Amino acid sequence: MSKYSREDNKAKIKTKRYSNRVGGNWSFGGIDPGASGAITVIRGEIIVSLRMPMSGSFINTHRLNNIFEHMADEYNPNLLVLEDLTYNPKWGKNTVVKSAKNYGKLMYGLELHGIKYQIIKSSEWKKILLAGLPKGKLASVEYVTRKFPSADLTPDKVKNPHDGIADSICLAEYGRVYL
Repeated sequence: MSKYSREDNKAKIKTKRYSNRVGGNWSFGGIDPGASGAITVIRGEIIVSLRMPMSGSFINTHRLNNIFEHMADEYNPNLLVLEDLTYNPKWGKNTVVKSAKNYGKLMYGLELHGIKYQIIKSSEWKKILLAGLPKGKLASVEYVTRKFPSADLTPDKVKNPHDGIADSICLAEYGRVYL
């Protein structure tokens, strides 16, 4: 018997419509790879965002596989933008190793399901999309609430907006506009 419940076998997908038209059957995705990150696909007027499927401090590979399988079958993104893995010298060795393992799982899952992706440094997309906004974690939240007012940044009725979801939406938008 698997250690994952039956619920884990199904990616819980929430769709939100937004008013800005993207047009056509093109779809773009974005992944904020952090432990509090998220995965997003934008196609037409639909935004699908999911928090990173974590089990403790590691990505739940089984749930990640289901998400990518659903993404490839239903949305078939033309391009997915994966934020580059960053290193903070203040992190301990264990944190760096966990981050690298999780990043490897993301790349493997994308390649396994034939999802084309491009790796972009966070400074690159932030410099362009968030120009003129105050620096910090909430800049992407402010950008998304302006550009996509109906995007759900508070899943499961949490109090504060989820900056990982906002970042992943920004990454998808960066791919749509600039790549």
